[in-house]
Amino acid sequence: MSEIFILKVEDGASYNGDVYDYWITCKLKNNQEIILFDYKRIGLNEFVNKWVDAQIQALFVQLSKNKDLLSLEGKITFKNDKYYFLNEAISIEVSNEDVESQELKLNTQSVFYFGRLDIIGFNQVKC
Repeated sequence: MSEIFILKVEDGASYNGDVYDYWITCKLKNNQEIILFDYKRIGLNEFVNKWVDAQIQALFVQLSKNKDLLSLEGKITFKNDKYYFLNEAISIEVSNEDVESQELKLNTQSVFYFGRLDIIGFNQVKC
């Protein structure tokens, strides 16, 4: 889980007034802004200007430099049969296939490039 501060929630795809997903602009504890995709429609509208603990998953991760992707410095770890990218501000679940097919080294500091980041769950932070 990663503590994020929700800055705004924007409608994503919609049809006939029904919204199917959202884009969440948020700030990490290190003040870096990121955008998360909420395809589950988990209901973050009421948490604008509040901190939440978010479960975040990457659509894909790679080591190859790409200016169009979000870059973060950190390391890949393995815990409870899952791979995670970790740094001081964020924890992101990454796919086993991405880590294994690219032979990403565990616990080695590097810059990683991420495709879309999805928020797949959250808990309100108790003040």
